[in-house]
Amino acid sequence: MITVAAIKIGFMKRQVLYSSVLLFSAAYALSPPALVLRLVLLVAIWLSAELTFILFVRGLVKTPLELYFSRKSLKPTEVAEIREVAQKVGVHLPEKAFWLTERDITVATNIYSKKMLLNKNLVGKLTGDELRFVGGHEITHIIERTRSFVLLVAYGVGATLVAAVPLAILGLPSTLISLPASATMIIAICSALRKMELRADRGGAKFVSFDVAESAMIKVYDEYGIDFASDTHPSGNTRIRNLKKFYNQLATETQKELGAGGELG
Repeated sequence: MITVAAIKIGFMKRQVLYSSVLLFSAAYALSPPALVLRLVLLVAIWLSAELTFILFVRGLVKTPLELYFSRKSLKPTEVAEIREVAQKVGVHLPEKAFWLTERDITVATNIYSKKMLLNKNLVGKLTGDELRFVGGHEITHIIERTRSFVLLVAYGVGATLVAAVPLAILGLPSTLISLPASATMIIAICSALRKMELRADRGGAKFVSFDVAESAMIKVYDEYGIDFASDTHPSGNTRIRNLKKFYNQLATETQKELGAGGELG
């Protein structure tokens, strides 16, 4: 529970940091030209910007490092359901594609090496069908890897600008333009990443029923709480609502197709 609390605080801090860059910059622009106040605000801008960049780098290297140091790979028979989904959509996975971790990662994928990192406790809780959903979600990320890469590069550019601008031109008026622009860029990219997660959920939902997808989602969020959300992932409740909408759309489309078939017959 201490680890979970730390993760939640970490995500909260990251979201607060993006907003802080905007808030401190606005306060700097509107504040009277009192030297001490402006100096405090500039330091606040610089600290929030640098922490934003540090957290971005940490998030970028976390999964590759976990995969590199993981020593427990899963046999193909242990995750046959995920390989089955991959075959159906034409995605070739390496022989040693699945690795276990006992850390705070639930499921993560290196979209280019096509290796998946699965939480040991989560794998033990998921049924075969639930594994299909989780695997379908991750495989959708692999299929959309070009879009993911572009977003991550843009995210990195935004985070780098946020970090570099205060160092390069600390105290100059252009900081007031560059910092809010970069922070706004990161917030927009995070929104796009959250939408990508919802699309990946729909990708996994194609292979299972709603009850299975909902059950898998609840188990994924079991340790964090169904209302838990991060800067790049929607809350569990938001994702379940997205799945309901998807299945309702599928049902409507199926009824229309059946109706059209009946008219043609």
